[in-house]
Amino acid sequence: MFRGADAVRRDLLTEHQLRSLAWIRLRQDVYADARLNRDHALVCRAVAMRTPPGVVIAGPSAAYLHGIDHAATFTDDVHILAPSGIRVAAQRGVRIHVTRIAPTDTTTIATPNTRNQPALPVTAPDRTAWDIAARLPTPRAVAILDAMLRHNLLTPTHLTTLVNRYAGCRGSKRAHTAFDLADAHSPDPTASHLRTRLVQAGIPKPQLDHAVTLTAGLTILPDLAWPTYRVAVEYTPHRIALLTAAGWLVIHIPPHRGRKDFPAAHRELCQALTRRGWKEPESTIHGSSRPL
Repeated sequence: MFRGADAVRRDLLTEHQLRSLAWIRLRQDVYADARLNRDHALVCRAVAMRTPPGVVIAGPSAAYLHGIDHAATFTDDVHILAPSGIRVAAQRGVRIHVTRIAPTDTTTIATPNTRNQPALPVTAPDRTAWDIAARLPTPRAVAILDAMLRHNLLTPTHLTTLVNRYAGCRGSKRAHTAFDLADAHSPDPTASHLRTRLVQAGIPKPQLDHAVTLTAGLTILPDLAWPTYRVAVEYTPHRIALLTAAGWLVIHIPPHRGRKDFPAAHRELCQALTRRGWKEPESTIHGSSRPL
């Protein structure tokens, strides 16, 4: 990875050669070998080449560098934090957040795409979690937080501490909602999105670790469970018969249905819970709480 202007000035390449298929332009005046893996780490490295010391990679970009692969892609914007005293020029494909950064908020991570390059400055996991929860849409934030909990980058205690540390700060209400929904038992981002959208649409918060003991002594964990009402959501059909035989009312919501037909899936789940004694909130009945 290199600055194009430097390569031309040193007669290593011509401007015509820079435009060849041998190189990929990552950001303004930043180029790399086109054979490198085109992931979010590569564009983070490119952005870091054009930002001054003191600026750190943050939010979903930091989560990606911490090992959460679905947090960002090659084409996504890179999020950075800049202290108020440091001027950062606007760049296409970069989201700049000017804010206070404590020394304990940062760490460094080496990326695999480039050799002989310094480690990148990134926010530490707890600060990364806060920025994600406070700035991103809640379904996306919860999906990343779930993965950070699964990967032991965070604990529920960390989330409680963050709520107290940043109480009253901008985005604290949004962050509190995301932290309350985050759960290490969520298997993947699709499941996290569905769970979050259901709760935002007025469904009671489900349990992901509720064990159901069947008559044969076998214990299974429904994907989403409301034990008070003995209602469950299953993403795949293979356990529906077992749960039904145990007296549970089961709604099958595979991933494609959760994405493409959410209103119908939400309505079916509402009806199932109502049959078992749940009283739907008035705001949901009258449409003021809508699926997001």
